[in-house]
Amino acid sequence: QVTLKFQGKSYGPYQFVLEFYFGSDRKSFYAIVMKDARLLIISSAGASFYIDGQPGYNYISPRLSRMMVTTIKENQVSVTEVSGIQEKTNKAGKNSPEAYIYFDDGKKFGPYDPNRITGLNPAFSKTGGDNWLLTMDSKLYINGKPVKVLVNEKISPANLWLTDDGKRYAIIVFDRIEFYDGKVYENPLKIRISVNKNKITVWWLSLEDGKDIVLYSRTI
Repeated sequence: QVTLKFQGKSYGPYQFVLEFYFGSDRKSFYAIVMKDARLLIISSAGASFYIDGQPGYNYISPRLSRMMVTTIKENQVSVTEVSGIQEKTNKAGKNSPEAYIYFDDGKKFGPYDPNRITGLNPAFSKTGGDNWLLTMDSKLYINGKPVKVLVNEKISPANLWLTDDGKRYAIIVFDRIEFYDGKVYENPLKIRISVNKNKITVWWLSLEDGKDIVLYSRTI
């Protein structure tokens, strides 16, 4: 049995602690613990709720103000009723597993294909405050909502630069730059990104007329 003591308060007891994060001011925390053989999310703000499935990946936002947890749930086939008698069918066993995404405030998203959930997908945006990204089935999701059809399956949250308000973004891969408004610039020679006071500027070099190298930039 484990009891957490933090800022003069006690939390627990729990069987053990799987993960623990400090908040940005180090006066708050987020944690994943085990209690009664089940996963439990707790926080110094008062969160305490069970989550279903086996632990997958967990993440803390760049501001250290939000925790995200993924789980994998194995679904059991229930018994079927035949002529009023419950019988196990020959197909009894496990359905396809499902992935879910939980947050420390109790929000839950899913189900998703667990094969598409990795340590990098979903992810908190590196430039977008507490906003989170997910790419799945050639779609981009921002904070759980589908916002764009992607050109291919290989694009991941690592390729995205998102503004703090979660509304404007740039998708950057080696041969293509695409902005939130649909404008696309292909075959850039070199790309650089700068971030200043929540403004993201993309710089790139382009070959024009087969001989001129031109510098472009766009701030979102």
